[in-house]
Amino acid sequence: MKGRLMGKLEAFPQVIGEYRFECTRCGNCCTGDQRVWLNPGDLKRMAVHLGYDHTEELFRRKLVVLEQGENGAWRPRILFKHYKKLRFCPFLENSLGEDGAVTGLCRLHPLHKPLICSLAPLGRRWDAETEKSEWIFVKPAPDCPGVNSKKVQLLRETLERHDREIEEENLFFAKLQHLLGNKSKQPAFRELYFFKTGLREESPG
Repeated sequence: MKGRLMGKLEAFPQVIGEYRFECTRCGNCCTGDQRVWLNPGDLKRMAVHLGYDHTEELFRRKLVVLEQGENGAWRPRILFKHYKKLRFCPFLENSLGEDGAVTGLCRLHPLHKPLICSLAPLGRRWDAETEKSEWIFVKPAPDCPGVNSKKVQLLRETLERHDREIEEENLFFAKLQHLLGNKSKQPAFRELYFFKTGLREESPG
């Protein structure tokens, strides 16, 4: 069963111990042909941040779309906007500095952004049999300047900062694998992604 959820990740180098990277906020990873895949935890954080009491609102407003991957699993991803020949994340905000330099800012940063974005440039190979992960180095974008940084990042520290979200995604991957094993259709996958956020119940009054 190994690799059914991994896609085309075999070619990327494994990260052991440390890696070098520093985000320059260029915004390149938020534009172009990027695919920002989401898990249920991502959907809830995004919906709560936007004031939605149900994750369905993300799909209704066309911020997120449900798409079938190469392995047959239906998964949500952010739906990029189009402007002429440009494609960009709907949560990208560009800021123009006094020096004329453009800075790419995320409206969801830091508490509500997708796990895949928070972990970048770390990606992972998930083994369905052992339910274990190998962490790999994946360029956030082909022209990402951050990969040339000399700043050392410790893998352990990065994972510890996101341990709760990673554990949530582990459970999500296991559920996906179960649905794939049962050859489930789209409605079964949708149940993972359409749910109340509890926002309205938690609001005073």
